Amino acid sequence: MTRVWPEPVERVAAYVRHAGAEARIEEFPAGTPTARAAAEAVGCALRQIVKSLVFECDRRPVLAMVPGDRRADAGKVATATGAEVGGTPLASVVWLANKLAEWGGGLHAGDIVSAGSVSKILRPGAGESVRASFTRLGSIAARFV
Repeated sequence: MTRVWPEPVERVAAYVRHAGAEARIEEFPAGTPTARAAAEAVGCALRQIVKSLVFECDRRPVLAMVPGDRRADAGKVATATGAEVGGTPLASVVWLANKLAEWGGGLHAGDIVSAGSVSKILRPGAGESVRASFTRLGSIAARFV
């Protein structure tokens, strides 16, 4: 007998089938509200569970997939998405200065730090190229594979 899932679950299952991914959807009577509960329910180590956490970055939802035995770092999620760290461009400069100090470095007179973006965020696909030119700094190009 085929299990009938609620519509949102069936929509995800249909996408997984369409993508050709191998997956098994299970429902646990006691629920799995935490990664630890999920690991216990399926009989595996906590590190083998992947938890999905939703963050709001620049007013957009961002899904972070995190190993069950780890904590998500909101700053790293923001950095990875190009969102402002701490909510303001100045906070990103403070974060950078602190991180460089942790690594034994720092910011020096004449260093240029771009706090925020000088253009919209680009999401190039495979095979596309991007070139950025800056009057006093020069230019940079990248091809995505």
